[in-house]
Parts: sequence; structure tokens; C-alpha cells
Amino acid sequence: MSVRIHIPDDVVIDAEIPHPLPGVDIPLMAVRLGWMWTADGRDESYDGVVEWSRGGELNQLFETVLATSTFKALTQYAAEGRLPEVGDRMTLRGSLSCVRSYEFEAFDLPDIRQPWRVTALLSQDSDGYLIEAEPTP
Repeated sequence: MSVRIHIPDDVVIDAEIPHPLPGVDIPLMAVRLGWMWTADGRDESYDGVVEWSRGGELNQLFETVLATSTFKALTQYAAEGRLPEVGDRMTLRGSLSCVRSYEFEAFDLPDIRQPWRVTALLSQDSDGYLIEAEPTP
């Protein structure tokens, strides 16, 4: 199953991932599901199970790892209600974007990078790339 992912141009310029052309394998990339802008303004709905969660005292955010049937995504959204617990089923709506490699250590996030294969390059502009990709085993 291919999903749409926005990749900022600096991630490619800094060689964190290879140039995202159709057929290219990206050895390790993590995605974030959330409020990130995409070139076409579309978002999708994703169902999954919470594998990790924390609530931010200072920034009033909930952060989770949502495991879908094919990939894992970091999420970040305004803290309202109770903090999701590991094992909770959730449906979240948003767009996917590439997580920069420094974020795992800098923000103490779980490293959920996995291999992906680019199936289509949908657009490229000064902000980056909009691709379709699928996780690979």
C-alpha cells in the first residue's frame, strides 16, 4: 500500500535520504502524521494502535507512535482529554511527512525508521518533494 509523504528538500540536500525518484529504495526513513503542509493540501485517515505515548507539560502536546498495519508514524497534537495509552486503538487524520534524523536523539523520540520504496514522484517544488512510497520488508 503506497502512501503520500512530503519530504523537505533539505533532507535530500543533506543526504539523509537518496533523491526520491520512482523505484528508489530509501534504506531508513520515519514519518510523522500530523499538521504538516503538503503540496496538494490533502490529508488521509489512518487507523492504528498506540505503541508509545507521552504528554508534554510545557508545550501542552500529546506525542504518540501510531502503528498502522504497514508502517509506524510519530504523531503530535494539542493535548485535549486523556493521554492515549499503549494499546489504545486510534484513528487520526492528517498528512505524512519525513522526520529529520536528528529529531530522535534531540527530542528523545523512539527511533521508528524503516525501509521504504518510492513508487511515484507526485510533485517537486522549492519546499521539497511529494511522493508516494510503500514500506518494504
